[in-house]
Amino acid sequence: MSHKDFIIGEPVSNFVKLRQLDKYMIGHKGYIAGGVFKNIFNNENFKDVDVFFENEKDYSEARGLFQNDENYKLRYENNKVRAYIHKDTHVTVELIKHKFASPLDMVDEFDFTITKFVYYKGLEEGNEDEVSQIIWKVAYHNKFFEHLHMKRLVIDQDIDKLILPTNSFNRMFRYARYGYFPCRETKAKIIEALRRIPTFTDEMLSKELYNGLD
Repeated sequence: MSHKDFIIGEPVSNFVKLRQLDKYMIGHKGYIAGGVFKNIFNNENFKDVDVFFENEKDYSEARGLFQNDENYKLRYENNKVRAYIHKDTHVTVELIKHKFASPLDMVDEFDFTITKFVYYKGLEEGNEDEVSQIIWKVAYHNKFFEHLHMKRLVIDQDIDKLILPTNSFNRMFRYARYGYFPCRETKAKIIEALRRIPTFTDEMLSKELYNGLD
């Protein structure tokens, strides 16, 4: 994927507010993506952090890390997520285990632009005489801050790439409680995507990308 609509690889040092997430990034190869950034940049408290992984091995290692960390306690588990609560901050860290992808490929599948933000670890390549170092970076949709400021829900991908339209439909109501509303084009995309579903089932109406708290 080209990820042409993303600003990629900015150092996290450009975003001081995000350093409060560091404690949830240490010791594993996962990355944080999704709605928590909306809360942080709006100076709001957040209750949960969604941690994704590139492969099952990285997930298993992180699960062992949190399981053995005395600062965390297992909160719940289902077939899509295993969640631990931090005893001091009371933030729930949700380890997503049903889908694995690179940071940019993962957020590219998210529906609304205000969720397309990711905090990850990358390599800083040196010259031939230097060893590559791991640095912490962010990537985000180039309309993230604009739409966040306007409190606008925008689906930027084509209808054919809207993976779970029933999920996006349900999430519109959830975001409306916080003052976020879809633009006209987004409404049209969701309506058309729902029309393309041949038969609705109860399972489809409740299906989520992951079973977290969001």
